[in-house]
Formats: sequence, C-alpha cells, structure tokens
Amino acid sequence: MVERLPFKGLDRRQVIVFICADSEAMKDDGGLKIYTAGNPRQIGEKMMKAKVDQDTCTGCGLCVDTCPEVFEMGDDTAKVIADPVPAAAVESCKEAAADCPVEAIAVE
Repeated sequence: MVERLPFKGLDRRQVIVFICADSEAMKDDGGLKIYTAGNPRQIGEKMMKAKVDQDTCTGCGLCVDTCPEVFEMGDDTAKVIADPVPAAAVESCKEAAADCPVEAIAVE
C-alpha cells in the first residue's frame, strides 16, 4: 500500500511512505522509508543545507570543483544551487566546506 501524506520534518513537501510487509526487508531497514523530491531519506534524517557567505567568498571555485551538484560560480563568488543538499552530494558538500580556504561555506 502506498499512501501520500504531509510530513512536517521534511520542508513541508509531500512525501511517499512505503511500509514493507516482507520480514527480510523489515529486518534490514525497519520496513519504513520516506522519499522526497527524488532523494531517499529515512525518518529522522535531517536534510543538510549549505550557505556561502558572499562577503567572505573570494571566488576561487574550489567548492564548484569539489561539489558541482551544490555549488556554481556566480559573477564573482560561489552560490548554492541545491537546497537542500541532495543525499548523494552530502559528503562532497562537507568536503567543499572543509576545504574552503577562507571558510566561507557553512553546512547545517
């Protein structure tokens, strides 16, 4: 059975809840998953957001090279193009923030 309902913990988006009756699947993952905007997320998992401090960013482009799914170059500085950060890009986004030479990227 698939049921659509609002879920407050995921930016007020419509989500699809799948409840699996297969005992093996439930043993592996609890049988309950939530999917939103094409990115699989489990219940309780926070959606990460990235921010670029425009006053601090020097426009070196390292973040764009490291995580092009989340960052792109604007006129003079980098900007965030994915909010929230896609699940597949979480690690590279954290790496981009850690490697920023002027610490202009915050992730939460």
